[in-house]
Amino acid sequence: MQNPIDLSVAVGTWVRESPLTSRVFERMGIDYCCGGKQSLEDACLRRNLDPRIVADELQAALSEPTDSSDENFGSLSQTEMYDTIVATHHEFMKSELPRLTTLPAKVRQVHGEKYQWLGDLDRAFTRLREELQPHMFKEEQVLFSAIRSLERSNSLPSFPFGSIENPVHMMEHEHNEAGAALEQICEATSNFSIPADACNTCRALPDGQRELQSDPHVHIHKENNILFPLATQRAVSLKGKS
Repeated sequence: MQNPIDLSVAVGTWVRESPLTSRVFERMGIDYCCGGKQSLEDACLRRNLDPRIVADELQAALSEPTDSSDENFGSLSQTEMYDTIVATHHEFMKSELPRLTTLPAKVRQVHGEKYQWLGDLDRAFTRLREELQPHMFKEEQVLFSAIRSLERSNSLPSFPFGSIENPVHMMEHEHNEAGAALEQICEATSNFSIPADACNTCRALPDGQRELQSDPHVHIHKENNILFPLATQRAVSLKGKS
């Protein structure tokens, strides 16, 4: 990134080129995954943030030591990218979604009358699980398989769904739906704040919720802003050779 900060650069580009900047966007509540195509200036305006303050935060983040695992993601082959996504983000969600969906329901049974927001939280988690579980299956069985074929082929393969852009657009749409569910979780808990008189089980909710928020953001960013564009470019390149 250049100095001074270019406010026209998309937030997804920021995180793709400098993964540490994701910490700034997470802290500021700026969507860099589903909303990764919006410019930094537009993203700040959406959140009523001063772009100059966010720019200062980004400059500070760029001076911090880098996380080599995230920095190296963009240098992987497309097959290695989706293998990494499945092994880390998909496996995390498959493990945590059932647990973190059960926990709010359990607390709601005991404290639902006292804390009305638990109902909204329970419904939001259920929506997120119902969105992501079939979504990950379709990615692994359909889209990622197609991406593997594209990377290994010297000519454009024929797919039953037509262009690779069709499942890409569908997955991006489903990412938006999952993002809406994540927003509902954040709103239901007033940004993960728990009442002072809450029981211990209720107090255990925020940590899991924060992680469940953070991981999909990175997960969706890697797909929307790195893997999917590369796959689309590969398809265009192969089409030009046919």
